[in-house]
Amino acid sequence: MEYLFTKLALHLKQAGFRTLSLCIAPLSGMQPTPLASPWHQLAGLVWRFGGRVFHARRSLVAGGRLAFMTFFRKFAVVSLLSVLSISMAHAATLPGDRYGDVTFAKPAGPMRGFVVLFSDKSWTPADSQTADALAKNGVIVVGVDTARYAAKLPLLKEICHNLVGDAESVSHQLEREVQSSRYFAPILMGTGQGGVLATKILAQAPDNTVAGALALNPDPQLDARFNLCPPDPTITHAEGLPGFFDKTTQTAGASQADALLALAAPHLKAEQVRDEDVSDLPLQNCPPRVRRTCSPL
Repeated sequence: MEYLFTKLALHLKQAGFRTLSLCIAPLSGMQPTPLASPWHQLAGLVWRFGGRVFHARRSLVAGGRLAFMTFFRKFAVVSLLSVLSISMAHAATLPGDRYGDVTFAKPAGPMRGFVVLFSDKSWTPADSQTADALAKNGVIVVGVDTARYAAKLPLLKEICHNLVGDAESVSHQLEREVQSSRYFAPILMGTGQGGVLATKILAQAPDNTVAGALALNPDPQLDARFNLCPPDPTITHAEGLPGFFDKTTQTAGASQADALLALAAPHLKAEQVRDEDVSDLPLQNCPPRVRRTCSPL
């Protein structure tokens, strides 16, 4: 695209043109998705609605005051839509691959962690409150409807299910979309059936794929439909669980959100990073032709 614009500018220069205005064309690739930054969302909305606004400039000189007021009203509408979109960006529903549609909460302030939150059965308002509480403490939260997830897995016709891959995949995808400056391995968290599911996925995980698991009132048995594959013997597994694990029970008078936030708080990373910590390196996908020069750390 840069090459085409450069060739176009050179061609027009040779033809005698003195200026070239791209107007809002450079904003064409920006979409106001809920995970995008506020500035990215604003740019996407300007691209979506701004064409009509900028075209109104042509009539400003000829149309006088009436044309100016029309232009101003259109600009105000675009600005209002932008503000509303940005203010609502903390809550949305997104496609989550094998999870189905997931609820996510966007962190307020600097990112301090990534949580995959499994509900007990179906997603409830208490789960939404938990996601919001975590987001206020700097966590991206992907909320999974555990009942829907369990119902979907048998349809895949797999002998067993590699569920840790689902959590790792969604964390890579969404952290890349929000352009996080460092990668946060997902923390698996859940209540009831979601709590025991988080624990079993942690036990399945290879080293350095998930940070750990946290459970509130975990059920004694996991739904048989999850049918997790045993750990892959060809992948390195240290003794014990490949991450931290903690569980608790919900005390009288305490909300689900308070209990899970208290569990998660010690595991949220501070903004300061040690010099030897490489977790803040940007995420990059190597093209096939240069993959040999891109080696994992």
